[in-house]
Amino acid sequence: MNVRAETFFKALADQTRLRCLVLLQQEGELCVCELTHALGMIQPK
Repeated sequence: MNVRAETFFKALADQTRLRCLVLLQQEGELCVCELTHALGMIQPK
């Protein structure tokens, strides 16, 4: 497997990253505050 494919699939293996991608696919453009709220996270300062 080439390095780019390996990196891509590792990113998808992370539950938070995958949820973020699914949200963006479903909702379209979202700001960080909307993403963090939907994911139940806080935005670092």
